[in-house]
Amino acid sequence: MSFLYISKTIKQIWANEWNPANGLTFWDNEVIDQRPSNTPWLRISIRDGDAQQISLGKPSLDRHTGVLFVQVFVPINEGVDRARWLADKVVTIFRKKSVNQGNGSLIFDVPYCIIANTLGDETDVVNTGWWQITVLCPFTYDEVT
Repeated sequence: MSFLYISKTIKQIWANEWNPANGLTFWDNEVIDQRPSNTPWLRISIRDGDAQQISLGKPSLDRHTGVLFVQVFVPINEGVDRARWLADKVVTIFRKKSVNQGNGSLIFDVPYCIIANTLGDETDVVNTGWWQITVLCPFTYDEVT
């Protein structure tokens, strides 16, 4: 199993299906020096989770889990409709998406959203100038080993 393979596959899915006119995308550990000042933008992170062997014998099946986080930012005081519309676009890309290659399968479950700004102090929202909704896309990678 390759963590790099999972990352490259997710980035390829995004490149094939996301319309950049909907908002600029920044990936984990990329410099965000050209963040737009008044248009939506997104930050994407891949978080690897648990792994376990789920079948015995040779060959066996290993399962790795993870979550793709897509943070959607819209200008403050714009309302929530645009952010939810963008979240819907993200959900459509990853809902129950599967990619098979060689001895492995990357399978997305049903994405869901959280309103990130309700977790902290609302004055932080005003100070940053952005309102955030986060789309979480759980996935598994099954590999025959």
